[in-house]
Amino acid sequence: GLTTVHLAAPGVNVISTIRNGTWAYFSGTSMATPHVAGTADLMLSVNPSLTVAQLKSMILANVDPLPQLAGLVVTGGRLNAYKAVLAAVPPPDFSLGVQPPSQTVVQGNSGNYQVTVTPANGFTDTVSFTASGAPAGATISFNPASVVGSGSTTMTVSAGAATLDRKSTRLNSSH
Repeated sequence: GLTTVHLAAPGVNVISTIRNGTWAYFSGTSMATPHVAGTADLMLSVNPSLTVAQLKSMILANVDPLPQLAGLVVTGGRLNAYKAVLAAVPPPDFSLGVQPPSQTVVQGNSGNYQVTVTPANGFTDTVSFTASGAPAGATISFNPASVVGSGSTTMTVSAGAATLDRKSTRLNSSH
């Protein structure tokens, strides 16, 4: 109860496999525990560096508090796998800023954008730039094509005379 059970998880009438390839419904801790273990595994899939203590802390901090569980379990809440997995996602290594935020490039012309990399969490790796989604006849280039840690690049969008009208171009970066 209140001092030994930390959270509630689905554990009543949970369908499970049994011998000879059949199924049956069961209730109890044996049915609830796999939900918590599965949540921890999903969290590790997005952030393999988490420790057991961090997993436990994040799971317990992200329950759905329910009045009917107050005084029955330590957290007074029910497992919320979605919130726990979101909490486990590591912060980004860097952010991108683009100036100007938008611009129209007409056929036969080009436009330049300044793309700035701002590192976070001690990031010092190389960021390489590519773009996809340009209309047929348009080209996108970066100078330089990559930056190390912080820095900026100029993205040039050139629309040839035969460029088709298309609304979206996507900027991608990777490291």
